[in-house]
Amino acid sequence: MRTLFMGLWICSNLVLTLTAIVMIVRKSWKAYPIFFSYVAYSAGFVWLNLALYYKAGEAGYIYAYWVSAVGYTALAFAVLREVFVQIFRPYASLREFGIVLFRWAALVLILIGIVMTVSSSPGEQSWPIHFLMTMDRSIMMMQCGLVIFMFLFAGQLGLTLRHHLFGIAIGFGLMASSELIFTTLYAYGTLNPALVNFGKLGAEILAYAIWTGYMFSAEPERRQSASLAHAANWNNELTGATYGNSGSAFLPNIVDTVERVLSRRTATEIYLHTAGSGPSLPN
Repeated sequence: MRTLFMGLWICSNLVLTLTAIVMIVRKSWKAYPIFFSYVAYSAGFVWLNLALYYKAGEAGYIYAYWVSAVGYTALAFAVLREVFVQIFRPYASLREFGIVLFRWAALVLILIGIVMTVSSSPGEQSWPIHFLMTMDRSIMMMQCGLVIFMFLFAGQLGLTLRHHLFGIAIGFGLMASSELIFTTLYAYGTLNPALVNFGKLGAEILAYAIWTGYMFSAEPERRQSASLAHAANWNNELTGATYGNSGSAFLPNIVDTVERVLSRRTATEIYLHTAGSGPSLPN
């Protein structure tokens, strides 16, 4: 069992290392530098932790793991921001508005982590480790939400399943969901630790393979469709709300923007419906 676990652990990091190599060869690290930093950092520290495990024993490995976990958490959150910015890259006002919302979400995330850490018992863990694990699980929830967001709204922004952003989001969502599911099942006594570890390792290998496949393939251009007009409307209205009325309050401007875009979209749909249901030509 132990040999199988170590073999899967090494296999997982080999695939992750291959992802970094493919990004260097295909030069996709230029488009996603923070994601590449996350992949390279994760792969490098896993090899280091593996070496420490054999040289310094379990105590040295545990210490190095928790030191590197700080970087994992920070980079995972930074990758979320990078993906979020790339999603709205063609729309400057939407991108800037999204960054503001993302910063507030980060602040709320940190406050929730502090409250949950203080209000719950850390058990055998120290308070810093308990806080780090709380933050890590909160980021996992955001990663799962990112996948849902991509499937719901990617088509509105000209993205398809072949774009690298989808691969990055799916990989993170797969690992995050498996971590949350297996950890919850273990907490309720449904699974033993060995099955939890094997399940999480299997999800990691699959996620890293997805990243490698996406980074190896060429990324297509954003497709043009009629739905992009709605995103352009939001972008134009936000430009006026944030720059055209700099002396007025921010939130009322956003409310007015939402009303204008929705009313314009409704008027357009009514016109198209009326034009499409007009009288037909006689035979």
